[in-house]
Amino acid sequence: MAQLVPAFICSRKRPIDARPFAVILVSVSLSALVADRSAIAANLTESEAVQLGLAESAIGDVATGGVQQAEGQRERARRWPNPVLSYQREETATGAGTTEQYGWVAQTIDMAGRRSTRGRAAEHRVRAAAADGEDLRVERCAAIRQRFYATLLEQRRVTAMEQWVLQGERVVEIVTKRRTAGDASGYDEMRIAREQATARARLATERASLARNREQLLGLIGTSRDGDTLWGELLPSEPLPAVDALLGRVDERPDVRALDESVEAARLEGSAAARWWLPDVTVGAGVKSVEDERDRFSGPFLSASIPLPVLDQDQGARFEAEGRERVARGQKALVVETARADLRGLWHEASTLHATAIEFRRSALGGSEVLMASAERAYEAGEMDLLVLLDAHRSALDAELQALELEMSARRARIELDRTVGELP
Repeated sequence: MAQLVPAFICSRKRPIDARPFAVILVSVSLSALVADRSAIAANLTESEAVQLGLAESAIGDVATGGVQQAEGQRERARRWPNPVLSYQREETATGAGTTEQYGWVAQTIDMAGRRSTRGRAAEHRVRAAAADGEDLRVERCAAIRQRFYATLLEQRRVTAMEQWVLQGERVVEIVTKRRTAGDASGYDEMRIAREQATARARLATERASLARNREQLLGLIGTSRDGDTLWGELLPSEPLPAVDALLGRVDERPDVRALDESVEAARLEGSAAARWWLPDVTVGAGVKSVEDERDRFSGPFLSASIPLPVLDQDQGARFEAEGRERVARGQKALVVETARADLRGLWHEASTLHATAIEFRRSALGGSEVLMASAERAYEAGEMDLLVLLDAHRSALDAELQALELEMSARRARIELDRTVGELP
């Protein structure tokens, strides 16, 4: 187009303004782009659903709010205590009478380094809170994926039911044709009518279930997009990683890392409490003034105080820190042991169900269309009873629904496997 416009302009005596052509070209391009984007938006994929769900503000508030709380505790642990400004006045009425005034500033000093140690412990608490936020996202992601594929399963079931109803309409035409020719009884007409009523009722039920699952999915991802069709495959297409590789990633799960950080934080808190034998020292400096009826004197003075760790030796803080450390270590051991056992079981389940779903669809559904067409021709020729024909159609539907359930079972196992590993897809 950019080469044709100059040639067209040069072939005439008066130049033609090319701007209208450019405007038309841009408008057409933008219309095509908008149409493209509309088509894409009409198909909601798994990755889009996960992105929408994890971008929800409530998830961010919960994940970052815990980190913010831990950061506040860290700042409080790191700060020096404020200095204390004091004033004291004493008067005596004996004899000439005197007035003594004191003004001083006192500061408490951490001689044992407990403040910095507790600050490091609080830093580990911050990291634990961040890992807890990651774990929340992993759990939310698994819930969104489970609901997405549950909705996709219902969508595929509705499609299978709709196909069943259409096939029933074709059988109705065959029965009506034979009835008109006098080759079929009134029973066949009533029987196929009842079969169609059953098919429509099952279809309505599946559509209601699809609507419920779809609304639950939209609630999870925090949107109300209408008219979207879910896009994806029930059966996982990505290869299953080796079980040993998955077992090696359990220690990197967010909840396991959070427990590791909690163990280290408790250890540091216990270390700080164990320095009870060197208490904080409070030092002060100020001015003293003495005044009577004849004269006034003033001068500087210093003060120092230290608590005697005789009765309180931070026993409570030490026991509490030790208990927290033991709890966190025990929880980590239980989580890791359970996760590894679940991982091995889920890996075998996922691999078995995946192979079973593929084999079932290949063996049980390979010739369904051919068999139903053959049954319809046999009934139309009077070589088969209507009940046999209906059974052929129903068996094909049941086989398709069974194949979908097997594929969904393989997908559920795969999602649970990903959740147990603790990684976002």
